[in-house]
Amino acid sequence: MDEASGGLNLLYLILSILVIILIAFLLFVAVIGYKLVTPPRLVGKWTPKDFGANYKDVEVITEDGIKLRGWHILGDDRCVILLHGYTVSRWDEVYMKKMMEFLWSNGYSVLAFDFRAHGESEGKHTTIGDKEFLDVRAIFEYAKKRCDKVYIIGYSMGGFLALKAAASGMGDKIIADSPFIYVDKSGARGLKYFANLPSWLYRFIKPFAILFSGINYANTDPFKFAGDIKVPTLIIAGKNDPLITVDEVSSFVKASGNKVELWITEGAHVRTIQVSENEYKKRVLSFLSQ
Repeated sequence: MDEASGGLNLLYLILSILVIILIAFLLFVAVIGYKLVTPPRLVGKWTPKDFGANYKDVEVITEDGIKLRGWHILGDDRCVILLHGYTVSRWDEVYMKKMMEFLWSNGYSVLAFDFRAHGESEGKHTTIGDKEFLDVRAIFEYAKKRCDKVYIIGYSMGGFLALKAAASGMGDKIIADSPFIYVDKSGARGLKYFANLPSWLYRFIKPFAILFSGINYANTDPFKFAGDIKVPTLIIAGKNDPLITVDEVSSFVKASGNKVELWITEGAHVRTIQVSENEYKKRVLSFLSQ
């Protein structure tokens, strides 16, 4: 083998290795992107009956034909819609179960549904707040036909959707706990926090998330509707939240023209109810009853 042939063979080998590495990398980020929009379904065994409530299993159909399943916990004619966060469901025990029992014990009816691709609802992929707004509209339509007052309390992704509902004039009062403000920043931080992956991977994962689910990320930008808030709204933001900063939430409040009340706590992401449970419950009841 002459020197030129040896050099070409070495170059071919190097290029082949680089191509294999590139393919492996793309496959890796594609798998992460698929998992991002196909969260595991949290389905528990408990029901509101476990804390003594009467309830009905209910279903609603969204405008795009997705069947959502949930509970209508029976109280008075004041209904609270609880919107869970990304990857959990109505069976979440950090805030959903606690709030169901607390609100019901204070006389409220509670509507707790699983978003599409979560819990027992239909749908193959989550769109992290994009098409889920159709879910909120369907749940709200169910509620307003049965309740004199409709309140919405949302957590994380559900918090973002609660803010969007406030801009659309849905409900009589809105509470958004730990709502994401910049979905890309929160997504990148989530890779580090939940999966111990470098945050820079997010820019490569995002195109695959769009490919698999059809997310329109433009619909996850709360600044597009910040100035349109029509309903009294409270945002709860934690100083120790690893996914959303207080400064980010404050920038949304400022963009709203300070139409939104902001409560800053020492909590982590959707964890104020754990670190300051009594104050949390008092604040929620006070805000809803004002």
